[in-house]
Order: sequence, then C-alpha cells, then structure tokens
Amino acid sequence: MAGQLCPVIKLNIMKKIVFTLLYIITLCSCENDAEIVGGTKKDTYFRITEFIIPENSIDLNNDNVINSNMLLEFSNYFNNTYDLQIKANNNSSLLSFYLPKQNIFFDYLCCPNGYVEFSKNGFTINMNRRQTSLENQIIDNENKIILFSKLNDSSYKLILEKKYFDFNSNAFSAETFEIKYDIIN
Repeated sequence: MAGQLCPVIKLNIMKKIVFTLLYIITLCSCENDAEIVGGTKKDTYFRITEFIIPENSIDLNNDNVINSNMLLEFSNYFNNTYDLQIKANNNSSLLSFYLPKQNIFFDYLCCPNGYVEFSKNGFTINMNRRQTSLENQIIDNENKIILFSKLNDSSYKLILEKKYFDFNSNAFSAETFEIKYDIIN
C-alpha cells in the first residue's frame, strides 16, 4: 500500500513543480509585453508647447487679431496641469488628449459682442504598443487625427483637423493644427 502512494505523491509533486515553472515563465513573458508608447511602464504626462496653423491665421477669441499661433488665441486656457496622458497597459497605451474647447456666450450686458472662453475637453484612444504612430483616426464631428507620432523620448507631435468658430470670417471652419507636446518632469 505504501508503494502505491509513492507514485501518487510523486505525481502531485511533479504537478506542483510544473505549474510553478509555468507561472514563473508567464510572469517573465508579461514583463516584455509591458513596453509601451513612450518606452516607459508608468503613466506619462505632457503639456502643449506649440499649437499652430501652418497655412492660415484665424481669430478664435474675438479680439479682432488673427493669429497662426493658437497659444496666443487661447488666452484663458493654458493653466492646466497636463494636456496629454499616456497610460501604460500591458499590450497597449491609453492616450488621453485634452484640447481647448471654444465656448461662446452671448446676451451678456457687460459683453454685447459676446464672450469667449476655452475649457478643457478631451478624448481617449487606444494605441497598440507596437505602433509608432497613428494616422487618419476620426474621433468625432469636430476632431480628426491626421497623424500622431513620437518626435523623441520627451516629445510628441499631433496633426489634427479641428473645427473652431473663426470671428474673422464669422463662420465655423475646420483647420489643420500642428500641436507639439513636451513631457512634464
């Protein structure tokens, strides 16, 4: 009887050893899968440092001055903590973009021509960890990513088609913007 228990005990020990080895191999292989956009395994935050229209100038804040540099137009916006977050996941990166949303208010006694403010409005997309760029992603009726790419370890560039109201032409227009993001230390 003792001889029959010995093979059962040996089998159970072998199963435990095999499952332990498989578990260790699985953990080791997951570490390699965690490489993500930005080359880091932690969440990374970026701030907009350039926001331009390469081929046009518009007036978004109703100050009667047209600009191709949108950092000058978004007067009450750029005190945000971050404008792009890259959240690390095992097989992908979750990219959260935060861009200025134009809010136009009328019928104020103090501002008979209207009042413009810009608020933080965002969208999130998923990017496979093996991708180095995104192209032609329609986000909604007002946003289309033409190209999102890594410039270096601390900077990204977004070319985006976005609709804003241009006070110079008194119409909504979709413009192509080039936005540069730099890492926040």
